[in-house]
Amino acid sequence: MKAKDFKQGLIISYKSDIDVWEGYVNFISKQYITICLHEWDTPHTMHGYSQCNLLVYPDYYQHCSSNETYHDRTISTAFNKDRIE
Repeated sequence: MKAKDFKQGLIISYKSDIDVWEGYVNFISKQYITICLHEWDTPHTMHGYSQCNLLVYPDYYQHCSSNETYHDRTISTAFNKDRIE
């Protein structure tokens, strides 16, 4: 993928040498993007939830692919939950 293809909430897959991770684009800057891999409720925190994010630099954007769907926080709050817990 190219930098212009990333949109916040876009569900993407990141293929590393070891595994494939799926999540949604959580943050976009000129220096990197983050992919939210897992999200869980934590009522005592400022936003009421916590996240595990994968940081991806532009040199690795070619490892990302999308099926053009978007994450809706009210529908699903976890990606790759079995890998995190």
